[in-house]
Amino acid sequence: MVAVIYLISVFINAACYLLMLGIEFIGLSYLLLYVGAITILFVIMYINIKLTDILEAATHFTKLLLNYKYSDFV
Repeated sequence: MVAVIYLISVFINAACYLLMLGIEFIGLSYLLLYVGAITILFVIMYINIKLTDILEAATHFTKLLLNYKYSDFV
């Protein structure tokens, strides 16, 4: 997990360096693409979330929601 934190800090530092040089577009793109998307993928891979687990939980809660009667809510 420490490696992911270091990776995030390297991406942020590189983006800040580009922003200080006056290359705003590339610096902001670097922040959005690398820090945003790729780091999230690394975190998801690190904590080992499986798509089947997410889908099973979603279908379970959807069934509960559909079985819930409106009269019970009022």
